[in-house]
This record gives sequence, structure tokens and C-alpha cells, in this order.
Amino acid sequence: MKKLSIIIPVHNTALYLPTCLNSVLNQTEESIEVIAVNDHSKDLSLEILKYFEKIYPYKLKVINLTNQHGVSCARNEGLKIAQGEYIGFVDSDDIVSLNMFGDFYIYAKKYDAQIVSGSFFQVSNNEYRNEETYIREKKKPTTRNYLKQKGYPFFESPAVWDKIFSHDLIGDTQFLENCIYEDVGFTYFLLLKAKEIIKIDRNDYAYRTTPGSIMQSIHLIKSNIMDIIFVCVDAISNAQKSGFNEQQMQILRDLLKNSLFSRIFSIKNWDLKEKEKIKIMDDMLSIANYYMENILKIETKFGSFGGKKIEGLFKENTVHDIKESQINHEISTLKRKILKLERKQNSL
Repeated sequence: MKKLSIIIPVHNTALYLPTCLNSVLNQTEESIEVIAVNDHSKDLSLEILKYFEKIYPYKLKVINLTNQHGVSCARNEGLKIAQGEYIGFVDSDDIVSLNMFGDFYIYAKKYDAQIVSGSFFQVSNNEYRNEETYIREKKKPTTRNYLKQKGYPFFESPAVWDKIFSHDLIGDTQFLENCIYEDVGFTYFLLLKAKEIIKIDRNDYAYRTTPGSIMQSIHLIKSNIMDIIFVCVDAISNAQKSGFNEQQMQILRDLLKNSLFSRIFSIKNWDLKEKEKIKIMDDMLSIANYYMENILKIETKFGSFGGKKIEGLFKENTVHDIKESQINHEISTLKRKILKLERKQNSL
């Protein structure tokens, strides 16, 4: 068994893919397998993957999806064949330090941790390209145990790409497919399922932001804003099936509400009329309340958002009751409304 499996979903990132692959394939830890899942790229990504596979046949496995399925499906395909004791994820336009995964594994074994979490910093589209295979580490490593520290131990990013997870901990857990925000449900569920979590205060992961990806992300978020509801519902369902106790369930619900509310609040920044934004926010809250009862109520100290209590951010009368027979109609109506408003805005 390899010590680590690193899963890389790939879609049209040929410009940055060689640098990403070099940083992962040249890790100081030798007992590593890299699983790259090409999600029907239309650029040279697949050719690049095949080239690297010839150079690293003992280390790199390439899966080619003939239709585009999205990052969740690509990651799930990687999970199906992953053999590592621990599993990590890297996005194909990002970069990691050459000793990131080796060091994470050392900490995992030293502290018998099921999750090791690191930190990241942002780089622009022109930084660390092509010839460079490593990144700066901006902090000296220090560790802390999330489960044992006081305060807010779960004030942790839901991103999966600055962490490693025990293969046994993941088990048959998968990313919810055909949606965005998939990290939220996957990571928070595993954070609360884990018995030991170690945080490394060091920046090993370089997250790349490009103008094109930002614009694409804005469109994706608007048209798929409701996905956050279904991600939350899926995470709660997985927790119930896994036998979470009431304390775990309370914290999980509040963490998910945090993510849900932050996405709903992002609608305030949309370029729409104020009454249009308020109506979308209210409708989303009502739909969320159908699936997650008492949506405005928080149960634990982990339910804070921006230093305030969640229930203080919205008024009770913004949530209207939806009957079971109405829910599909409400969802379809809101989706059509958002798309119509977006098309109207784009035509201006």
C-alpha cells in the first residue's frame, strides 16, 4: 500500500498543468500515487497527462472521462481506485511545496491523526508557471490539535486541497455530484467524524486565481446558488447514517448553516435591484427551511457568522412555510427566476 494517493481533477488547464504535475510528482515522499482524472478537456490537457504518464509510469495514473461530469465526479472516480493510506486533493492549476505531502504524512503518523490540515496562499495566473516546480513556504511549521483546543476548533476552511484524509476515515464517502460547493459537505462531515485532527500552520499550497476563472466562477455561482442547500442536506443525511451523536449533529448543522448563510448573503453583491435580491434570499431561506427545520435557529457556539449570531441576521417573517407538494415547484420557479435575471443583466 502506498502512503499517499493524490487525486487531481483536470479540465482545460493545459497552461498550468505541467507545473502542477511537477510539484506533485516530485514530492520528497516516494511512496505516493498520483491519480489525474481528465474531465473531457478540449485543450491539450490529456496529451500533457499522457506525456507525464510515460515519464512516471510507476507513479501517475490517468483516467480519461469521455464526457464532462464536473469536479465532484472526477474526484469520485479517483477515490474508486485510490490505494493510499491517506488521500489528498490538488486542483490542476495550483501548486504544492515539494515536501507538503511527506510532512503531512509524518504529522499524521506522529499524532495518529485522521486529518491533517494545512494553509494556502493565492498566486496570480502568471506566477509559478512552467519552469518552476516548487513554491515558497511562508511560515515555519507549528501544529495544533483542532479537537482539543478551546474556542472555535472547527473554524476551518471546507476546502479539501490543503488537507490529507485517512483512507479509512473517508470509507465510502463521496462528493455530491452535479453541483458546486461539494467541498462543504464532504469536509465538514469528515471533520466531525474524525477522532484526531492536526492543523499545520504553514503555507504549502498555492491557490491560483485567473481572470477567466473568476468570471466563470461568478456565473457558476449565480446559476447554481441553490446547490449549497442540497450539499447541506446530503451531509446531514450521511451523518445520520453514520450514527453521529446529538452533539456532532448540532455542530454539523450549525457549520452547514454558516456556509449556507454566507452564500445567501453573497446575493447582496449581485448586480440586481434590491427587491430582486431580497426576494431570492427569502425564497432560498424558505426552501432551505423545508429541508433543514428551524433554519434560523443555531444550537452551538460554532453557529457564529462574522462574529454575530445567525438568527440575528434574518427576520423570522422572511421564512414562509412550503408544503411537500409545493417544494419542486418552488425550486424550479426560483431557478428560472435567477437565470432570467442573469440573462437580463448580461444583455444590458
